[in-house]
Amino acid sequence: MINIITILFTLLYTSVTYAAVSTDVLNISSKRLAEDRKVVVKLPVDYQKNNNKTYPVVYVLDGETELDLTSSLLHRMYLANEAPQHIVIGIYNTDRLRDLAPTVNHDPRGPVGQGGGADKFLDFLEMELVPHINQHYRVSQDKAIIGSSIGGLFVLHSLQSRPHLFQAHLAFSPAVWWGARKTLKQVKHFVQHTPELNNFLYTSIGNEGGEMREVYDSLKPAIEKHLPKQLAFHSDVFPDVPHGLVLPAGLLDGLRALIAHNKGKQR
Repeated sequence: MINIITILFTLLYTSVTYAAVSTDVLNISSKRLAEDRKVVVKLPVDYQKNNNKTYPVVYVLDGETELDLTSSLLHRMYLANEAPQHIVIGIYNTDRLRDLAPTVNHDPRGPVGQGGGADKFLDFLEMELVPHINQHYRVSQDKAIIGSSIGGLFVLHSLQSRPHLFQAHLAFSPAVWWGARKTLKQVKHFVQHTPELNNFLYTSIGNEGGEMREVYDSLKPAIEKHLPKQLAFHSDVFPDVPHGLVLPAGLLDGLRALIAHNKGKQR
Protein backbone atom coordinates (compact mmCIF):
# COMPACT_ATOMS: atom_id res chain seq x y z
CA MET A 1 0.00 0.00 0.00
CA ILE A 2 2.86 2.40 0.81
CA ASN A 3 4.37 1.94 -2.63
CA ILE A 4 1.05 2.58 -4.35
CA ILE A 5 0.42 5.70 -2.28
CA THR A 6 3.94 6.95 -3.01
CA ILE A 7 3.49 6.42 -6.74
CA LEU A 8 0.10 8.13 -6.77
CA PHE A 9 1.46 11.07 -4.76
CA THR A 10 4.39 11.40 -7.14
CA LEU A 11 2.11 11.45 -10.16
CA LEU A 12 -0.21 13.94 -8.47
CA TYR A 13 2.74 16.19 -7.56
CA THR A 14 4.06 15.96 -11.10
CA SER A 15 0.63 16.82 -12.50
CA VAL A 16 0.44 19.89 -10.26
CA THR A 17 3.90 21.13 -11.27
CA TYR A 18 3.18 20.33 -14.90
CA ALA A 19 -0.02 22.39 -14.81
CA ALA A 20 2.10 25.53 -15.27
CA VAL A 21 3.25 24.28 -18.67
CA SER A 22 1.54 25.94 -21.60
CA THR A 23 -1.54 24.12 -22.87
CA ASP A 24 -3.32 24.83 -26.16
CA VAL A 25 -6.86 23.60 -26.75
CA LEU A 26 -7.54 23.22 -30.46
CA ASN A 27 -10.80 22.77 -32.31
CA ILE A 28 -9.92 21.10 -35.60
CA SER A 29 -12.65 21.30 -38.24
CA SER A 30 -12.14 18.03 -40.08
CA LYS A 31 -13.35 17.60 -43.64
CA ARG A 32 -12.32 13.93 -43.54
CA LEU A 33 -14.50 13.20 -40.51
CA ALA A 34 -17.15 15.84 -41.25
CA GLU A 35 -17.03 17.10 -37.67
CA ASP A 36 -15.02 19.25 -35.26
CA ARG A 37 -12.45 17.48 -33.12
CA LYS A 38 -10.98 18.57 -29.81
CA VAL A 39 -7.20 18.27 -29.56
CA VAL A 40 -5.15 19.38 -26.55
CA VAL A 41 -1.46 20.26 -26.94
CA LYS A 42 0.90 20.21 -23.95
CA LEU A 43 4.05 22.24 -24.63
CA PRO A 44 7.45 21.83 -22.91
CA VAL A 45 8.46 24.15 -20.09
CA ASP A 46 11.02 26.03 -22.20
CA TYR A 47 8.99 26.12 -25.42
CA GLN A 48 8.36 29.87 -25.30
CA LYS A 49 11.96 30.68 -24.31
CA ASN A 50 13.83 28.76 -27.00
CA ASN A 51 12.54 29.75 -30.42
CA ASN A 52 15.09 27.67 -32.32
CA LYS A 53 14.50 24.33 -30.63
CA THR A 54 12.36 21.54 -32.05
CA TYR A 55 10.73 18.79 -30.01
CA PRO A 56 9.67 15.17 -30.55
CA VAL A 57 5.91 14.64 -30.50
CA VAL A 58 3.76 12.03 -28.79
CA TYR A 59 0.19 11.65 -30.06
CA VAL A 60 -2.07 10.15 -27.39
CA LEU A 61 -5.37 8.47 -28.27
CA ASP A 62 -8.22 8.71 -25.73
CA GLY A 63 -6.83 12.10 -24.77
CA GLU A 64 -9.53 12.74 -22.19
CA THR A 65 -8.19 9.90 -20.00
CA GLU A 66 -4.58 9.34 -21.09
CA LEU A 67 -3.12 12.77 -21.93
CA ASP A 68 -2.40 14.06 -18.42
CA LEU A 69 -0.78 10.82 -17.31
CA THR A 70 1.46 10.64 -20.39
CA SER A 71 2.49 14.30 -20.34
CA SER A 72 3.12 14.27 -16.57
CA LEU A 73 5.25 11.14 -16.76
CA LEU A 74 7.32 12.51 -19.64
CA HIS A 75 7.85 15.72 -17.70
CA ARG A 76 8.92 13.73 -14.63
CA MET A 77 11.35 11.77 -16.81
CA TYR A 78 12.72 15.07 -18.12
CA LEU A 79 13.26 16.34 -14.57
CA ALA A 80 15.16 13.12 -13.81
CA ASN A 81 17.30 13.51 -16.97
CA GLU A 82 15.66 10.38 -18.35
CA ALA A 83 14.07 12.00 -21.40
CA PRO A 84 14.14 15.12 -23.53
CA GLN A 85 11.18 17.44 -23.42
CA HIS A 86 8.28 16.47 -25.67
CA ILE A 87 5.23 18.04 -27.19
CA VAL A 88 2.35 15.80 -26.09
CA ILE A 89 -0.93 15.87 -28.00
CA GLY A 90 -4.17 14.39 -26.72
CA ILE A 91 -6.84 13.49 -29.27
CA TYR A 92 -10.29 13.49 -27.70
CA ASN A 93 -13.07 11.13 -28.79
CA THR A 94 -16.46 11.68 -30.33
CA ASP A 95 -17.22 8.09 -31.38
CA ARG A 96 -14.39 5.93 -30.08
CA LEU A 97 -15.26 2.56 -31.59
CA ARG A 98 -16.12 4.08 -34.96
CA ASP A 99 -12.78 5.85 -35.23
CA LEU A 100 -10.35 3.42 -33.61
CA ALA A 101 -11.59 0.00 -34.74
CA PRO A 102 -10.33 -0.85 -38.25
CA THR A 103 -13.16 -3.27 -39.09
CA VAL A 104 -16.81 -3.73 -38.20
CA ASN A 105 -17.24 -6.32 -35.46
CA HIS A 106 -19.67 -9.21 -36.09
CA ASP A 107 -18.68 -11.30 -33.07
CA PRO A 108 -21.65 -11.49 -30.64
CA ARG A 109 -19.21 -11.39 -27.72
CA GLY A 110 -18.43 -7.79 -28.64
CA PRO A 111 -20.44 -4.75 -29.77
CA VAL A 112 -21.91 -6.06 -33.01
CA GLY A 113 -21.95 -3.61 -35.91
CA GLN A 114 -19.48 -1.20 -34.30
CA GLY A 115 -16.20 0.02 -35.78
CA GLY A 116 -14.83 0.25 -39.28
CA GLY A 117 -13.72 3.89 -39.40
CA ALA A 118 -10.02 3.61 -38.55
CA ASP A 119 -8.81 4.33 -42.08
CA LYS A 120 -10.88 7.50 -42.24
CA PHE A 121 -9.48 8.48 -38.84
CA LEU A 122 -5.97 7.82 -40.13
CA ASP A 123 -6.81 10.15 -43.03
CA PHE A 124 -7.69 12.79 -40.45
CA LEU A 125 -4.39 12.29 -38.67
CA GLU A 126 -2.21 12.15 -41.77
CA MET A 127 -3.87 14.83 -43.89
CA GLU A 128 -5.24 17.26 -41.31
CA LEU A 129 -4.00 16.97 -37.72
CA VAL A 130 -0.32 16.15 -38.25
CA PRO A 131 0.11 18.85 -40.95
CA HIS A 132 -1.61 21.35 -38.63
CA ILE A 133 0.77 20.48 -35.79
CA ASN A 134 3.77 20.59 -38.12
CA GLN A 135 2.77 24.02 -39.37
CA HIS A 136 1.99 25.65 -36.03
CA TYR A 137 4.50 24.07 -33.65
CA ARG A 138 8.25 23.49 -33.65
CA VAL A 139 8.34 19.74 -34.02
CA SER A 140 11.13 17.34 -34.91
CA GLN A 141 10.79 14.37 -37.24
CA ASP A 142 10.14 11.94 -34.35
CA LYS A 143 6.43 11.22 -33.94
CA ALA A 144 5.05 8.51 -31.65
CA ILE A 145 1.47 7.31 -31.18
CA ILE A 146 0.10 5.74 -28.00
CA GLY A 147 -3.13 3.78 -27.55
CA SER A 148 -4.72 1.25 -25.22
CA SER A 149 -7.25 -1.54 -25.85
CA ILE A 150 -9.14 -0.52 -29.01
CA GLY A 151 -6.68 2.36 -29.16
CA GLY A 152 -3.87 -0.20 -29.08
CA LEU A 153 -5.55 -2.04 -31.94
CA PHE A 154 -5.59 1.23 -33.89
CA VAL A 155 -1.88 1.74 -33.19
CA LEU A 156 -1.11 -1.68 -34.69
CA HIS A 157 -3.35 -0.94 -37.66
CA SER A 158 -1.48 2.32 -38.22
CA LEU A 159 1.85 0.49 -38.12
CA GLN A 160 0.92 -2.08 -40.75
CA SER A 161 -1.11 0.19 -43.03
CA ARG A 162 0.84 3.48 -42.84
CA PRO A 163 4.24 2.76 -41.29
CA HIS A 164 5.55 6.09 -42.59
CA LEU A 165 3.15 8.19 -40.52
CA PHE A 166 4.65 7.58 -37.06
CA GLN A 167 8.19 6.60 -36.18
CA ALA A 168 7.13 4.86 -32.96
CA HIS A 169 4.05 2.85 -31.95
CA LEU A 170 3.05 1.96 -28.37
CA ALA A 171 0.09 -0.44 -28.08
CA PHE A 172 -1.05 -1.26 -24.54
CA SER A 173 -3.25 -4.35 -24.23
CA PRO A 174 -4.34 -4.09 -27.89
CA ALA A 175 -7.72 -5.69 -28.64
CA VAL A 176 -6.39 -7.91 -31.42
CA TRP A 177 -9.39 -10.25 -31.08
CA TRP A 178 -11.58 -7.57 -32.69
CA GLY A 179 -13.32 -8.11 -36.02
CA ALA A 180 -12.45 -11.76 -36.66
CA ARG A 181 -8.80 -10.98 -35.82
CA LYS A 182 -8.31 -9.18 -39.13
CA THR A 183 -5.80 -6.64 -37.81
CA LEU A 184 -3.85 -9.43 -36.11
CA LYS A 185 -3.59 -11.25 -39.44
CA GLN A 186 -2.60 -8.06 -41.24
CA VAL A 187 0.16 -7.28 -38.73
CA LYS A 188 1.56 -10.81 -39.03
CA HIS A 189 1.49 -10.58 -42.82
CA PHE A 190 3.08 -7.14 -42.72
CA VAL A 191 6.08 -8.12 -40.59
CA GLN A 192 6.56 -11.33 -42.58
CA HIS A 193 6.74 -9.42 -45.87
CA THR A 194 8.61 -6.31 -44.69
CA PRO A 195 12.34 -7.06 -44.69
CA GLU A 196 13.34 -3.69 -43.23
CA LEU A 197 11.45 -1.11 -41.17
CA ASN A 198 13.10 1.77 -39.35
CA ASN A 199 10.54 2.06 -36.56
CA PHE A 200 9.76 1.28 -32.92
CA LEU A 201 7.04 -0.97 -31.51
CA TYR A 202 6.06 -1.60 -27.89
CA THR A 203 3.24 -3.92 -26.83
CA SER A 204 2.04 -5.10 -23.44
CA ILE A 205 -0.69 -7.20 -21.85
CA GLY A 206 -2.14 -7.52 -18.35
CA ASN A 207 -4.06 -10.28 -16.60
CA GLU A 208 -6.56 -10.71 -19.42
CA GLY A 209 -7.50 -14.31 -20.04
CA GLY A 210 -9.54 -16.37 -22.46
CA GLU A 211 -9.55 -15.58 -26.14
CA MET A 212 -8.12 -12.10 -25.71
CA ARG A 213 -4.94 -13.47 -24.10
CA GLU A 214 -4.79 -16.40 -26.51
CA VAL A 215 -4.96 -14.12 -29.53
CA TYR A 216 -2.47 -11.62 -28.10
CA ASP A 217 -0.03 -14.41 -27.24
CA SER A 218 0.10 -15.37 -30.92
CA LEU A 219 1.20 -11.84 -31.88
CA LYS A 220 4.51 -11.53 -30.03
CA PRO A 221 6.21 -14.70 -31.37
CA ALA A 222 5.01 -13.89 -34.89
CA ILE A 223 6.66 -10.47 -34.72
CA GLU A 224 9.85 -11.86 -33.21
CA LYS A 225 10.08 -14.66 -35.79
CA HIS A 226 9.82 -12.28 -38.75
CA LEU A 227 11.22 -9.14 -37.14
CA PRO A 228 12.12 -6.65 -39.88
CA LYS A 229 15.61 -5.23 -39.77
CA GLN A 230 15.79 -1.92 -37.83
CA LEU A 231 12.41 -2.48 -36.16
CA ALA A 232 12.99 -2.12 -32.42
CA PHE A 233 10.45 -4.34 -30.68
CA HIS A 234 9.80 -4.42 -26.92
CA SER A 235 7.01 -6.10 -24.96
CA ASP A 236 5.88 -6.53 -21.36
CA VAL A 237 3.51 -8.80 -19.44
CA PHE A 238 1.84 -7.60 -16.23
CA PRO A 239 0.17 -10.73 -14.77
CA ASP A 240 -1.46 -8.89 -11.84
CA VAL A 241 -2.69 -5.81 -13.71
CA PRO A 242 -6.27 -5.58 -15.04
CA HIS A 243 -7.03 -4.52 -18.59
CA GLY A 244 -7.89 -0.92 -17.73
CA LEU A 245 -4.57 -0.31 -15.95
CA VAL A 246 -2.15 -1.81 -18.47
CA LEU A 247 -1.30 1.59 -19.95
CA PRO A 248 -0.38 3.14 -16.57
CA ALA A 249 1.53 -0.02 -15.64
CA GLY A 250 3.57 -0.13 -18.84
CA LEU A 251 3.92 3.51 -19.78
CA LEU A 252 7.25 4.07 -18.03
CA ASP A 253 8.80 0.95 -19.56
CA GLY A 254 7.47 1.81 -23.00
CA LEU A 255 8.67 5.41 -22.89
CA ARG A 256 12.09 4.46 -21.54
CA ALA A 257 12.54 1.94 -24.35
CA LEU A 258 11.45 4.58 -26.85
CA ILE A 259 13.86 7.19 -25.48
CA ALA A 260 16.73 4.68 -25.59
CA HIS A 261 15.80 3.82 -29.17
CA ASN A 262 15.80 7.48 -30.19
CA LYS A 263 19.16 8.07 -28.52
CA GLY A 264 20.58 5.13 -30.44
CA LYS A 265 19.44 6.66 -33.73
CA GLN A 266 21.32 9.88 -32.93
CA ARG A 267 24.68 8.16 -32.45
